[in-house]
Amino acid sequence: KTYLDTSHSPGSLHFRSNFPLFLHNISKMSLSWSLGLRSATTGKYITQESFGFAVNANAGALKKKQTLYLEVGGEGVHLKTHLGRYLYGDKDGNFKGDAEMQSPDTVWTIEPQADGTWALKSA
Repeated sequence: KTYLDTSHSPGSLHFRSNFPLFLHNISKMSLSWSLGLRSATTGKYITQESFGFAVNANAGALKKKQTLYLEVGGEGVHLKTHLGRYLYGDKDGNFKGDAEMQSPDTVWTIEPQADGTWALKSA
């Protein structure tokens, strides 16, 4: 299970994982991962709606709209949605899901935290 915590600073996602994640030399690896992110505060899954590419955390179960795909690229990873769009954090700290292709704006870095969570930080 992966737990998302959006109560931290804008532009970062924090999630708790029950398995180790090693991302050394990530640019040399071929990484293919599908996952769901769940809010640590609400227990709801991150969802991308089909209309308008809106992103929210309101789903009680992991289904197609809640599935994200981790892709390696640039100096970190990209999160691709079930609609083939990429997640990014805008300048105001809001999460968006309407990027059509990987770009420097859609890069996330993954950083382990002292409390056992992982922080996904936007570029």
